[in-house]
This record gives sequence, structure tokens and C-alpha cells, in this order.
Amino acid sequence: MDNTDNNLLSFNGEIILPPESSINVNSLTVSTSIDQTNVVDGEFQTKIGNDFTGIYVENELNETILMGYHYPNRPNNNIDANSTALALVMMSPSIVFLSENGKQDFIDSVLNDSNFTPLLQEIEENLLTNRPLFDQTNSELQNALTSLFQSASSRSANQEGIPVLVNSAGRLLSFSPGQGNLPNAYSTVISVLKDDVKIDELLVKGVQLVPNSVEDILSGNGGTFDDPVEVIYTLEGDGDFTFKFYTGKPGFGDGSTEHDKAFYENLGTFSNNLLLTLIPLLDNNDVACLSTIRNNILSTVQTISDVSSNSNAGIGTILYSANSTILNNLDGIVTCGTNSGININYSWFNKFIKQWNFINTAFNFISNGANTFNFSVQWAQTTSISECCYNAIGNDVQECGEIDLSGQWTLVQVSNYFANQYNSTQSCDESGNTTYGGFTYYGTPAIFSQNTFSLSVGFNQIFNFCSNNECADTNFCFNNPNQLLLAGNYNSNGNNTYTYSTSNGGGQIYVVNENTINIASTLGTLVYIR
Repeated sequence: MDNTDNNLLSFNGEIILPPESSINVNSLTVSTSIDQTNVVDGEFQTKIGNDFTGIYVENELNETILMGYHYPNRPNNNIDANSTALALVMMSPSIVFLSENGKQDFIDSVLNDSNFTPLLQEIEENLLTNRPLFDQTNSELQNALTSLFQSASSRSANQEGIPVLVNSAGRLLSFSPGQGNLPNAYSTVISVLKDDVKIDELLVKGVQLVPNSVEDILSGNGGTFDDPVEVIYTLEGDGDFTFKFYTGKPGFGDGSTEHDKAFYENLGTFSNNLLLTLIPLLDNNDVACLSTIRNNILSTVQTISDVSSNSNAGIGTILYSANSTILNNLDGIVTCGTNSGININYSWFNKFIKQWNFINTAFNFISNGANTFNFSVQWAQTTSISECCYNAIGNDVQECGEIDLSGQWTLVQVSNYFANQYNSTQSCDESGNTTYGGFTYYGTPAIFSQNTFSLSVGFNQIFNFCSNNECADTNFCFNNPNQLLLAGNYNSNGNNTYTYSTSNGGGQIYVVNENTINIASTLGTLVYIR
């Protein structure tokens, strides 16, 4: 029978052992996350803070031998081999993050699976031999658990995660956590550089995903979530703005502080979400207390010696190491919660950690198993470090790297070094140099060479894009200084400068906007439009 009192569920049940078991049932202790009680005459009475939670039963040696699982519409509150088999799966670290509907569906799948009976039989054998439930050497039980979990679930393919979604509107950029239509569970640190100098740092926080099925967990791309929070950034001044994204994925860093920040931010976020999932009553505290708990968690993970952003260990191992430390040191972490009247049975979390370690042995890191998290799947599949770049000149903002300059460009202006007479015709001698009367330099006519594709005044070369007719093999044609024919995209060198790839180094184009370019020269500048 269940009774509700101050959001707590009180209930009683029986401990049922196999008839041949030599275990003294009245020597056992029943633990929930908020209560601990002794078994009397084979019965117990305890309380929990929420449905869909596990109950651990220990012997006199503090070894877990049985488990119960409390969920709505269960047939009874008894704890036996049957409830232990179900709880082993349902209290697997990954399953605790499922939505309530997802958990209920998975319970039905587990109980109706043909592999449930073999797991049940292994647990009964344990009880007959007085073997601890989480014995790391019990390969028979681990194999039975693995078979049941893999049979009751399936794994879906997933693509590599994209760190953030970027939207631009002129000089205004917005960043939000995203992988297509699904937000990221992990956070991303963004380093902002202007012309290769760091000027700012942003944090795009991930959302807490609540998967609705095991398939959601194993694929990393399903579930329900809160609305993602956008980070807005304005490009100030002209130049190339580079945004470097750091997800902090362990073992894939570059030694930067940004990588470390992202690593510990994500480790702290996961640990905080796990704690609030295991103790949902903490969510009833005020914002200040929840913030204190999260800061305490973040401070703790930063001091764990065997947890490093450069570790090559599996993500599952790193999450386990961090959270085993946190859950075994809860007293100082959740003080503000306990001060507000929440009772916490700290030993229950020690049992949960032992179960997690047992499952790690059975399933191995982040494989198809019950220690896989929606969070860790996304984190493992994302790119650790990536970047994008925007070039801003006036009101014109476009991506760096490549720009489409193809088309016919016409000379419309020359700098003050040149006379403003550039609309004359030229006489062309294809066998050699041509005197170009289009403009003069202090009265001296400019010389255009069709052979070398150069323009010069006397011995002063204005610019030269190629020699020995190399231009026949490039995307650049220059057979009349009045008309410039460009084809294709050209890579940026920073500071809005674009260079043609020719063996002699090429010439430089300064991009004013998509329809105006300046060609730099030692004697002046030519302005072209298209």
C-alpha cells in the first residue's frame, strides 16, 4: 500500500528469497535515496521521493544482494529475484534519464522479453550461493544482463554532431545548441578572434534531453527538451571574425584553456543533471540553491586527479570516474538542499555507483549498453574543435574563405597617382608589348604587355598576375586593363584580401563588397565594378 505525505511515497512490502537460501532475511537492510530501514519478520516499510526509482537491499556485510523497482501500477511492492532483474536494467545509468512514458514502455519490453528468465535464474543462483549482486567476476550474470538489454533495445546510426547552429543577419549573429532538429545536450565554448587576435569568449549551453526510448539514448538524437537559449553576438568594426568552437571532448583537445573550460562545463552539466534526476526533490529548491549545487559540482570535477580533458579513456569511464567522486561526496555538495529539509540517504548513492561500475564491466565504456547516455553519445560523436569565419566590411558581411568573384569587371576609377583619363582605346600588338593610352602616370603612358599580362609605367610595374602565358591555365584573364574577366572562387588571406594562385605570387584584390573590388599596385589602385 502506498501513502503520500509531503510529496513522499510511503509503502511496505516483503523480502522473498528462494526456499533453499540460507540468508537470514531479518539481517537485511532496505535503502532508498531518502530512507534506510531494517527488515523485520521478512517485511519492510520505507519511503521514496519519486516513482521510477530503485531500492537496494544489503546484507550484514553491506553487500547488495537484491533490488526493487518502484513504478506506477506494479503488481506489488515485494522485493525478490524478479524485481531485482527488472531493477538491474531500469537503474542502469542510461535508463534513469528516460522520460516516464519511456520508462514504462521499456518496463513492458523487459518483462516480456525472452531473455528476462535467464537473468532471473542467474539472480536466484546468486541468492543460493550468497554471492553479492555486483560481483565484478560474475560473468554469467553480466552476460545475462547484456543479452536482455540488447534484446530489449536497438541501436540506430547517427551522424557526427555539429557544435552549434549559426544564423546571421548582417552584423548580428546568433548561436544555439543544435544537431539539425535536435539541440545538443553538451555545451560549446566559442573563442572569438578578429584578424587572428582573440577579442571575446562565448558559452552556448546545451539543453537537458529527456529521451523517450532506449533508441533515443543509443542514437543520441531523440527525446524532449526545453527551449534552447540563443547567444547573440554583434560584429564590431571591419575585418575577419573567426569563431572557434570547443566541445571539450576528452582526448581531442589542443591544450587550450577553451578546450578545458568546455570539458569541465560538460562534465559538470552531466553530473548536475544526473543528481537532479536521482533526487528530483532538489529541484524544489530556489534558484540560488540549485546554482550553488551546480557550482559545487563544477568545483569538485575540476579537482579529480584521474579526470582530465586530455584523457584517452572512454567517455563512459570519465563520466563514471567523475560521478563516483561526486555521489560519494554528496554531503558537502547538496548542503543547501538538506538545510531546506530534504533527507538524503547517502549510502544509497554508493550502491548506485557500485551498480554503475558493475554495468561498466558488462557493457564496456560507450558501447551498445546500459551505461550509454544520450549526452555521451552526442559528446563522443561531435567534432572537438571547429571554426567558421565571417568577413565584415561596412554593411556587407559574408563568410570568409571563399568568395565568388566570377564575371566581367569594368574599370571605373583610378587612384590619384594616375591621370583620370582611362577611357581611350588601345592598339594591340599580340607579339609584344602594347602602349596603352587608357591612362597615364604624370603624363607617361602606361604600358600593357599581353605576353606577360602586366601593366607598367616605364620601369615601374603596376601589377603582374602571371608570366609566360600562365594565365591560360588559371581562372584569371587580363587582356585589357579596362576589362577584367574573373572566374570562380578565391581564398581569403585575411584583412579582406584575395590572391590569385600563380607561380610568381599573383596580385592582390581588396574586396569592398560583392560588386566592387580594388586592385592594389605600387603606384596606385584601380577600382573595378561588375
